Amino acid sequence: MPKQTQKINRKSGEGSFFFDSSRKRWRGTIRLDGRTRSVSAKTMTEARQKLKDLKNHIDSGVNVEASNMNLEAYSETFLNDAKMELRFSTYSWYEQIVRNHINPRIGKIKIKNVDKTVASSLYKKLLDSGKSETLVRHVSQALNRIMNHAEENDVILKNRCKYAKRPKPVKKTVVAWDKEEAQSFFDASTGTKFHALWVFLQGSGCRLGEALSLSWEDIDLTTGAVRITKTLTNSPGGGKEIGTMPKTASSVRDIIVPGSVLDALKEHEALQLEQKMELGGAWENLNLVFPNSLGQIMDYKNLSSRYFRPTLRKAKLSRKYKIHNFRDNFTSIALSMGVPVHLVAQHLGHSDGGRTTLEVYARPMSAQAKITAQSV
Repeated sequence: MPKQTQKINRKSGEGSFFFDSSRKRWRGTIRLDGRTRSVSAKTMTEARQKLKDLKNHIDSGVNVEASNMNLEAYSETFLNDAKMELRFSTYSWYEQIVRNHINPRIGKIKIKNVDKTVASSLYKKLLDSGKSETLVRHVSQALNRIMNHAEENDVILKNRCKYAKRPKPVKKTVVAWDKEEAQSFFDASTGTKFHALWVFLQGSGCRLGEALSLSWEDIDLTTGAVRITKTLTNSPGGGKEIGTMPKTASSVRDIIVPGSVLDALKEHEALQLEQKMELGGAWENLNLVFPNSLGQIMDYKNLSSRYFRPTLRKAKLSRKYKIHNFRDNFTSIALSMGVPVHLVAQHLGHSDGGRTTLEVYARPMSAQAKITAQSV
């Protein structure tokens, strides 16, 4: 039993405090929830505060035993719950961030001790090690998700790292083509397998995953109406699969595409029918509008490396351009034509009523970005 060299008078319900001379530390004890609880600290003031915090935690319903888990152990609880609640692709994103960037650096810290200082230090160390500001923001998002989960499940009293400073969002640079560049690209793609896809992306503003998950029943080739309800997601077995829900709730939408897009789609449908007849049983009939050469889901990387990039080279356009720039093109065209921002946002499937559209696109555009509708 530790030798008590100094005992402190206390108020009722405050607990007992004494100095443990063998360990040269102050100890505090109190009877709570039918059990004797104790804390240890270098000073009596720290011990008093620890005992007070412990009492507040128990009085508020916090699971004291669970709050002593380290962050790495609790993150497994979070990931197990996330796996049941989130899409697989979203879960995989959280898992990668947690295992690669959070747990190796702060995973051994007790979850009750993860606070603003710990979080700020983590972000700084990641930046100092050469990690991007975007990655650090993702780490902050994942860490706060874990801490909010712990708060909701009474493991901690509150998320104390949510006020830690993190890098500001990196503003997206709009890379839109001018009229001549767009014309050069479409001249170069005419007659190629995915010419209709490029025309569709330029004329619809859809995300690539939304376009590659489209079925023919989603498109009315008479009216030009297109129903967006799906997107591609990561598959548990690797690769991609067609998800039942798109990026956000607002991503479920009906859009109308112009006549030039309809003409390209009709021609594409006829060519696809010929290909199906030639392949016979080798064709996987998923009824996709833009499948690979066997009717299966088209791979992102193959689409870029085997079809998009060669067309860029043939058109003698810059390698800086990416498939997503078709979406930039569409948005720049719509805004330059005076279409109201909230309508453009609805068409794009933005979830914040136009704020993202305004932040990204509705600022002074370069002459290159000021393309016209004729370039569709």
